[in-house]
Amino acid sequence: MTRRPDHPPDSERDVDVLIGNMIKEGFAAPDVDPKFAEDLKEQLNRRLSILAKGNSFPPNGSSANKSDDLSAQDRSAAEPFDSTSVDTKPYDQPTTPVETRQSNQASSWGRISLGLVASAAAVLMMLMWPAGTAHSFEIMRARLSDQAFVRANFMDAGRPFVGWLSTEGEFAALESAEAVVVSNQNGLLTRFDRDARTINAVPTGVTAQRNIRVLQVLAAIRDTSNSSLHIVSESTRRIDNRQGADVELTVRFRDDDSQSDPFNVRFGIESESGLPVWMEVDSPTHPDRAGETLPLAYPAQGPTELASLGIPASLATKMASGNLPMPGSDSVVTRGNDSESEETDDEQAFSAGSLLVPPSDGADESEPDPIVTVSSSEDAKTEDAAAAPLSSRRWDVAAPVDVPDDAVAMAKVIDDRLSAVWQSRGMRANPPADSYTLFRRMHLDLIGRIPHVGEIRRAFHDGEPNMDAVINELLDLPDFDSNMAAVWSRWLLPPDVELEQFGGRPAFEAWLADQFASHVSYDEITRQLLLAEGRVGDQGPVLFTTALEMKPDHLAKQTARTFLGTRIDCAMCHDHPYDTWTQTDFWGYAALFARISRPSGTMNTMSSVLRVKDVGEGDVTLPDTDQVVPPRLLGAGLLEEPPQSDQRRRRLAEWLTDPSNRQFARAAVNLLWSHFFGAGLVEPRDDFGPHNPPLSKELMEQLAEYFIASGYDVRAVVRAIVLSDAYQQTSNADEPEERPTFNSMPVRWLTAEQLYDCLLVASGGRSGSVYVTDPTSGINRFSDTARAAFVEQFASTANNVLEYQAGIPQALSLMNGNLSNLSAGEDSSQLIRGLRAPFFSDEDRIETVFLSLLGRPPSADEMRLVQSLLEESADAPTAEILSDLVWALLNGAEFATNH
Repeated sequence: MTRRPDHPPDSERDVDVLIGNMIKEGFAAPDVDPKFAEDLKEQLNRRLSILAKGNSFPPNGSSANKSDDLSAQDRSAAEPFDSTSVDTKPYDQPTTPVETRQSNQASSWGRISLGLVASAAAVLMMLMWPAGTAHSFEIMRARLSDQAFVRANFMDAGRPFVGWLSTEGEFAALESAEAVVVSNQNGLLTRFDRDARTINAVPTGVTAQRNIRVLQVLAAIRDTSNSSLHIVSESTRRIDNRQGADVELTVRFRDDDSQSDPFNVRFGIESESGLPVWMEVDSPTHPDRAGETLPLAYPAQGPTELASLGIPASLATKMASGNLPMPGSDSVVTRGNDSESEETDDEQAFSAGSLLVPPSDGADESEPDPIVTVSSSEDAKTEDAAAAPLSSRRWDVAAPVDVPDDAVAMAKVIDDRLSAVWQSRGMRANPPADSYTLFRRMHLDLIGRIPHVGEIRRAFHDGEPNMDAVINELLDLPDFDSNMAAVWSRWLLPPDVELEQFGGRPAFEAWLADQFASHVSYDEITRQLLLAEGRVGDQGPVLFTTALEMKPDHLAKQTARTFLGTRIDCAMCHDHPYDTWTQTDFWGYAALFARISRPSGTMNTMSSVLRVKDVGEGDVTLPDTDQVVPPRLLGAGLLEEPPQSDQRRRRLAEWLTDPSNRQFARAAVNLLWSHFFGAGLVEPRDDFGPHNPPLSKELMEQLAEYFIASGYDVRAVVRAIVLSDAYQQTSNADEPEERPTFNSMPVRWLTAEQLYDCLLVASGGRSGSVYVTDPTSGINRFSDTARAAFVEQFASTANNVLEYQAGIPQALSLMNGNLSNLSAGEDSSQLIRGLRAPFFSDEDRIETVFLSLLGRPPSADEMRLVQSLLEESADAPTAEILSDLVWALLNGAEFATNH
C-alpha cells in the first residue's frame, strides 16, 4: 500500500494542528488495504482496552501505580498513550516547580494520547466507509481466487508464449512451442523440454528474464508465501480507459533469488469487477519493452493438471512435488523406448535464448506427432480399396442453365419458378407485406436487428421508401458483415464447441466479419478455412480447424454438411440408413484430413502455441479393423496422390471450389435461402440426396449457377432473394407446413443474438454508447460480455427457427431480466427518459414506443386504448404508463418474431 507520512510527537508543533494535518492527509490518501485496516482496528481496540483499565503514566516514570494484572508488554504499549492517572493535589496545596513541569508533561501526553486516539478513529471511519473501491495487490489476489484460470498471451523475441494460472491445479505455468516452465506449490521453477522430454530445475540466475518474470508474478498471485517475490511498495492511480482498465495498480517487487534490482509490475484493473485486464512487466534485459501490455483473460477451460500441458504423467508428478531426478536418471521420456539422457543444470544452458526461446534456425518450431486417431500406412495392413464397399453415388451433373447477370432479373426467375410450383399444387401466393413490416423484416434478416426509430422516420419521411435503395444501404452497413458472420458461424461450428481457450466464438466471428466487410468471395473464404495453418492459439481461419480438434472424423462431418450439404456422418459407424453413402465413403473422405499435425490430447489440453500444418503421413482405418481407407473426394471418386503427400487438404479445396462442382454452390445458396425463409429449398438444409429432392430443381440449379457466375458473391444472392416477391409476401399465423412451399412468408422466432440486439435497440442503447446517437456505427458483437452471457442463456441447439425454441426459464428471464428492465425501466430506459421531453404530445410518445419496438405506428384502436389509459390514470406519471406499455410489447410475440 502507499506509504503514509509518519507524525511523531513534536513539542515544537501545536498538537491540534498535528491532529488536523493527520486527518486531512488521511482523507487525501489513497484507499488502503483491508489487512491494514484490520490491523489498525485491532491495535486501536487494544489501546482503548488498556486505557479503560485505568493505567497511568506517572510523571516520575515509576510504575508503582500500574495495575498488577497487566503484562510488561501491555504496559510498554500503554505508557506513551496513557493520560488518566496524573497525581492531583488540593487547590490550596502549593505545587513545586518540578511537579508543575511533571504535570505539564502529563497534560501534554494526555492531549497527544487523546488526539492520536481521535485520529485513529477518524482513519478507521475512512476505512470502514471508503469513498471509493480500494485496490491493492491483496485485494486483486482475492478477486482472482474466484477465477478458475487466468491466461496471459504475449510475444517475446518474436515467439508466442502463454502464461497460465490454474486455481484448480494449484500451479502457474509458462509454455511455448519448445518448453513448459512450471512454478509448483512450493514456488520451485522447473522446465520441461518438449523435444528432449526432460525436466530440469531453473537456475536462479535467469529469473530476470521477462518471460520468467511473468511466470513469477502469476505464481505470486497464486500464493505469496512460497514465492521468491516480495512486495517493496505499491500504489494506485485512476487512468482514462486504457484497454478496458480505469485503475492502474503499480507493485514493486524484489526477487530474493536474483541479484537484480527490484522491478515494477503494472496491473490495469477494471474497477467494477476488480479484475486486472492487462499487466506490464519491467525487465532489465528488455528495457525497450517496458510499455508492452500483456492482455489477461479468464477462460472457462484450461489446464487442470500439468499433464494437460503435454507433460508426461511421470514427469508431471515430479515437477509438482519438486522431486527432480538427478542427471542421468529417469528424467527422460522417450517415444517408444527407454533411454538415458544426460542433463545439466549449468546456467549457461538456460540463457535468455535457450530457456524458452531457443535461437531460430529457420526450421519449424514443433515436431508434428502423428494424429492419435489415425494409423501410419507403414504400421497398418494395407488392403485393396475394392475390398471395402464403395458407393457409386455421384453428384447431379451440372447441366448448362441460363442465368441473368443482375439481381432484379434473378429475383424474377425466383418468382417464376415458385409460381410454377404453386400452380402445380393449386396454391396461390399471399399478398405483399406492408412497407413497415417489410422494412423491419429486411433489417432483421440483413443486419440482425430491428430498425432504429430514427431510421424508420427518415425512410418514411416522404412516403413509401424505395426498397431497392433500402437493401443497398443495409448491405453496406457494418452490421450486415457481423450478422452474416454470426449466421455462417452457426453453420460452420457445432453448437457445443468450446473455443474459450483460444478467444471464443466471437474471435472466429470477428474474422468472418472482416472477410464479408472486405467483400472476399465465398469460395476464397472456404479455401482459407480448409487450408488454415498456424498455431493452435491463432485467431482467424485456423480456429475452424481448432474448434473441430483437428480430428479427421469431426472435420469430415462438418465440412460435408456445410460445403456439400450432406449428412455423411450418418455413415460413420455403418452404411447410411436412407442415403447411398457407405461407411467406406465416410472414412475415405475423412482421410483427406488425416495428415494434419495436431497436439495430442483433448481440446482443453491443447497448447495454444503448437502449430497446425499438413504433413506427409497419417491415414485412417475402418473402425475395429486395421484396414487403411484411401482418401476419397466425396461423390467424385478416389484421390490419386504420390506416396507421403502432404497435399490432401489442398486437393480437396481445389476440387470443392472449382466452378464445375455445382454441388458446392447448391449447398451455399440453400443455406442462404434457409436464412431468409426459415427452411431451405432442400429441407433439412444439409441433407441433399436422391431421398430428398429440392422443392424446385430448376430454381436450385439456376440459383447455384447465378452464385458461380457472380464470383461467389454472397451479397449478389442475398440481393436477388430479398428483391423477390416471394420474400416480400405477408405471413400466415397458421402452423408451419412440414415442408414449406414459400407461398407465404413463414413466421420465424428471433435467434438469441437477434433478441439481444433488438432489446438493445429498443432501449435506445446503453448510456454512453455511440450507438445511441449513431446506429450506423454498428453494434459491438464481439467483445460485449453481457451479450455473450445472454446468448448463452437463450441459445438453442435446434435447427428449426419456425418452432418456438425458448422455454419457461428463458421467457421469465426476458420478462424480468436486466436487459428488459433497461428497455422498460422508467429511469434506466433511454427511450422512456427521452419521451419525458415537454415538446412531445401523448400521441407522439405512443407512436414512438410502437415504432421503437414493433417498427410500425400503432393502429387507431391501439392509439385509443393507450390514450384512454393515460386519461384514466391521470394521477400516475406518464412515464409509468409508457414503461408498462414498453414491457407489454417487449413480451409479446410480435416483438419476438420475424414476420
